[in-house]
Amino acid sequence: VLMDVVSGPSLLRLYALWHSGGSINPGALGSHVVDEALDRVRFATSDTEYAAAVTNLQHVTIEDPPALFLAWSERARAVTKRFDVPVEQGRDVLATLRLWKPVGDERSNRN
Repeated sequence: VLMDVVSGPSLLRLYALWHSGGSINPGALGSHVVDEALDRVRFATSDTEYAAAVTNLQHVTIEDPPALFLAWSERARAVTKRFDVPVEQGRDVLATLRLWKPVGDERSNRN
């Protein structure tokens, strides 16, 4: 199957697609090793544990990829000028969301 998979800056969609019990897994994709790695990420209780689990997930998927990845599309993003948005070369602008700062002290009058 060739398809363009929507992904994002979180591991939620990755979990839903590649975990054998994931909500958008088309059936029988994944393995117990990938499931265990994804579950370690999902149930991490600290930042340190989460970072280690993500590192492990990356290692597991490099060693035994759940699919053949032929290409990765690029997405266009637009952000209002009401925010100062830092650009990090090679990263999706949404990955820098935590660094965005409002420009000035403009407040919306809309409810």
